[in-house]
Amino acid sequence: MNKLNINIFVVSLMMGIFIIIQGRSFENVGDIILRDSQKNFYEEIRVLNESNKDLDSEVKDLNASLEDLKDRNKALDVIEGEISKYRKLSGDGSVFGPGIVITINGKMDTAWIVDLINDLFSAGSEAVSVNGVRITNFTAGFDTLPQGQNMVNSKIISQPFVFKALGDSKTISGILESAGSYFDRFEGSFPGVAVITEEREVIHIN
Repeated sequence: MNKLNINIFVVSLMMGIFIIIQGRSFENVGDIILRDSQKNFYEEIRVLNESNKDLDSEVKDLNASLEDLKDRNKALDVIEGEISKYRKLSGDGSVFGPGIVITINGKMDTAWIVDLINDLFSAGSEAVSVNGVRITNFTAGFDTLPQGQNMVNSKIISQPFVFKALGDSKTISGILESAGSYFDRFEGSFPGVAVITEEREVIHIN
């Protein structure tokens, strides 16, 4: 082999070695790029997962806050309802609304008047009056005078006795008119005494 051929061989060998080394370098670079891409990809997934967890946590907190507000609103509604009920029972101001008016044109003992008032409140009445005298938790009580007259809060009341009750008129009427109820007992004890019941959309109690 002459010198020219040897040189060609050496150059060819060196080029082959360089090509092989370069190819491996590209492979290593590709592996590095691939690893970095995978790393970045997994990092993005991790970040997204963390973000989703944060969002889920925020949503749960918001739902909890919403439920808490609903519970508070319910509690406030109950409190306001109790305050309104107490004001009506205490006679704090005039009241208007649907209700029932009962007129009894005949002599009544004090005990029967008290029983009817108690039954009206038990039937769900929010406010009750008899002959214009409002019954509240400050009412002094009922008395019977020597002449058989009835007195409440130092006021004498006589027939006809007019009872006004604020509330669901149908419910109140249904309870009072049911078998064995007040009207049933009253008619049995006072036959012939006129009892008139009126359901009204609006009644006024001072």
